[in-house]
Amino acid sequence: MRNLELKKNLRLLAILFVSSLAFNACSDDDHDDHDHDDEDHEEINLMIYTLTDSENNSVIFTYSDPDGEGGADGTSTVVGQLTVNTTYTGAIQFLHVDGDETEDIGAKIAEEEGDEHEIFYTSTSLNIKTSDNDENGNPLGFNTTVTASEAGMGSLTITLVHEGPKPNNGLEEALTTGVSDIQKTFEFTVTE
Repeated sequence: MRNLELKKNLRLLAILFVSSLAFNACSDDDHDDHDHDDEDHEEINLMIYTLTDSENNSVIFTYSDPDGEGGADGTSTVVGQLTVNTTYTGAIQFLHVDGDETEDIGAKIAEEEGDEHEIFYTSTSLNIKTSDNDENGNPLGFNTTVTASEAGMGSLTITLVHEGPKPNNGLEEALTTGVSDIQKTFEFTVTE
């Protein structure tokens, strides 16, 4: 009887040992995935969105966060005013500025990682359409066509999503599996 009890205890210990190895293996995999996500996260501390009309008048939306995430809050500015019923050509830049060095993160994304990124524009009074696509024909968002629909105050939120599903039905679906590399809301004025 004692041998039977010893065999049961040994079997139980063996099962616990194997289970703990499997559990630790899963934990290590999860940790590696998080490290991978951190490596893939774009380090953007300057975003510039420029809208230009047919007469070369520009409105420039700028967000700057020199110390990056976790430090002091960044600052946003809008220089210029939009005019109602005017069509603008938009171009956006995502940069990482470190002292005298500037890395064009947006150019890297457009050239090498377009299928992994998409830029979303959400606005209360602007009609915004993207006019560029990734290598698979899905919207990318570096180039846009913009029309202001009504005069008054408005807001614009720009979101760069990394590894969201493509194609998708908008920002909400893209963020189901994707992450936001940068997101900023701007307040602006549209004149008559």
